[in-house]
Amino acid sequence: MGFGAIRSIFRPLSRTLASRVAASCSPPPFPAAKPELCSFFGGSRLPWIPMANHFHSLSLTDTRLPKRRPTTHPKKKRFKLKPPGPYAYVQYTPGEPIASNNPNKGSVKRRNAKKRIGQRRAFILSEKKKRQALVQEAKRKKRIKEVERKMAKVARERAWEERLAELQRLEEEKNKSMMVIILFSKRSLNKSRRRCSPSSISYAQERIMAREVREQRIKTNGIWLNVVEKGDNGGPLVLLLHGFPETWFSWRHQIDFLSSHGYHVVAPDLRGYADSDSPPSHESYTVSHLVADVIGLLDHYGTAQAFVSGHDWGATIGWSLCLFRPDRVKDIQISNLWSFSKALEMKPGRVEAAFAKHDILTVMKKFLLTTRTDYLVAPPDTEIIDDLEMPSTIPDWITDDELQVYAYKFQRSGFTGPLNYYRAMDL
Repeated sequence: MGFGAIRSIFRPLSRTLASRVAASCSPPPFPAAKPELCSFFGGSRLPWIPMANHFHSLSLTDTRLPKRRPTTHPKKKRFKLKPPGPYAYVQYTPGEPIASNNPNKGSVKRRNAKKRIGQRRAFILSEKKKRQALVQEAKRKKRIKEVERKMAKVARERAWEERLAELQRLEEEKNKSMMVIILFSKRSLNKSRRRCSPSSISYAQERIMAREVREQRIKTNGIWLNVVEKGDNGGPLVLLLHGFPETWFSWRHQIDFLSSHGYHVVAPDLRGYADSDSPPSHESYTVSHLVADVIGLLDHYGTAQAFVSGHDWGATIGWSLCLFRPDRVKDIQISNLWSFSKALEMKPGRVEAAFAKHDILTVMKKFLLTTRTDYLVAPPDTEIIDDLEMPSTIPDWITDDELQVYAYKFQRSGFTGPLNYYRAMDL
């Protein structure tokens, strides 16, 4: 027997005893019952009318009404009595047999509705994931654009700094050229042609400058080339390429003649010569580098095609330009084109040391005024500069002042750059 059953037996007895004790201590609050009713129930009072006093209260001890469960502990309802799984419910009419093959249309409709609800939820979830992916992609692109803007800003600032440094350098060169022109004006007043040493500017070069030759430095293929030009900028471009050991000064007569006939004449100091940049490594003097320098000059002047004239190494460069980029050459003239089966065996510094035994003017006279028609090959254990003969007289096509110009240029630049042409022939 459970505790609840025992409580249901003893609670009425305890209530009755309490009411009888209270009745013996105080007068009854209700009128006496009729005698016939009391005699019928076997007493003087009705049993179902409880006595209300300070020991017994209807509001505190009455348990006839059902108790309410606290809201904090709701009663758990039995959700399903059937096992889980899909069912095909059938219609049922009382008094009629159940048709096993007639499913309930309402149940199928509800099942389809649940299916549609699930599909819609899956679709909403997929769309939410797509939107999140799109937002993340947009944020990533935004971050990339911000980084690109910052990088572009840094690049612009660096470009402006480089441009400012270049303008400052050009201004300094302009000031130097103005000083040279002023010096030439002062020297032209005395009208005396004097012999000059290789460490100073020669009269012949001053005379060329007086012919309105424009000289500037142009950046091409990563280096700066010293370029001399003359003539109308709108005229056909003629590119003059010198050889070894020469500079643009070798074309002084052709520059005057061609410019007087309407051509725009351009004569650069090749890579490693005179006032042009001279990279230290011999690997920077291959034919590909030299041709790229020339193409950069053509691009600087905005010329699609040009007339090309080359002498010695300049002829080799012009020939290679026709081979690699025939679309940039309108016509070509070459002179004294030579070829070797392999590069000359020149150890670094060996030929330079041999040249240093002689003064620069002697070296220029031996190379420029030689009358040898065979290959310039020295006997064993003999340097080429020692094998060449020193001319006794200067020919009519050149003057001593013009030789001084060559000596002045190579006194400043040296012979390492020009000799690297031969060291890079097999590269």
